[in-house]
Amino acid sequence: FVAYPFALVRTRLQKQGMIEGDTTRYRGIVDCFSQTVRNEGILGLYKGLLPNVLKLAPAAGINWLVFEQAKLSMGIDARS
Repeated sequence: FVAYPFALVRTRLQKQGMIEGDTTRYRGIVDCFSQTVRNEGILGLYKGLLPNVLKLAPAAGINWLVFEQAKLSMGIDARS
């Protein structure tokens, strides 16, 4: 949850100018942070967090399952 605001700022910097009619311009990382907090409040830095977590949870579960199954198939002790 600490790194998510940085991902949001990165995404906003990458998308600026790509959407027709969007006139939002950032001069850099600090400007993007300050405009986001000024216009949307501190919670604006976490906009879109829930869908992102919902997307990552199944992927993490599948990754863990495959790792555990691979350990078992190689005969590695499951408790290590």
